[in-house]
Amino acid sequence: MRKVPLHLPDKAAAIFSEHGFKRSPTAIMVRAKRLELSRRATRPELSARGAAAILGVDSKFVTARILSGELTATKREDRRLSQQGGSSWDIRPADLRQWIIDNIDIVDLRKVDKIPFVSLIAGAPT
Repeated sequence: MRKVPLHLPDKAAAIFSEHGFKRSPTAIMVRAKRLELSRRATRPELSARGAAAILGVDSKFVTARILSGELTATKREDRRLSQQGGSSWDIRPADLRQWIIDNIDIVDLRKVDKIPFVSLIAGAPT
């Protein structure tokens, strides 16, 4: 279960089916949630909420920077409807790192999540 791409439920269901286990994408996601497996563990990108947690701000701050064009991000390619809140933003760690370096006066170092922030700035692999 840990080696299956949980960020793509349909692909995960296909892999299970190839190995003789007929499971729906929903069943796989429910089981992963019960086992507390991260669906983001296989994705190097950060969501706006994840970036906000590192910076010690709320997600609206990060989303505003994305919409203004200051912070480079792309919409995740999933099938979420606008009624569901739409697709999440994917922010590459290198883009967030560069934005922090360019806007260090905006970042309040007292509020950042220390370990993820330092590993991001140091360029440590995620």
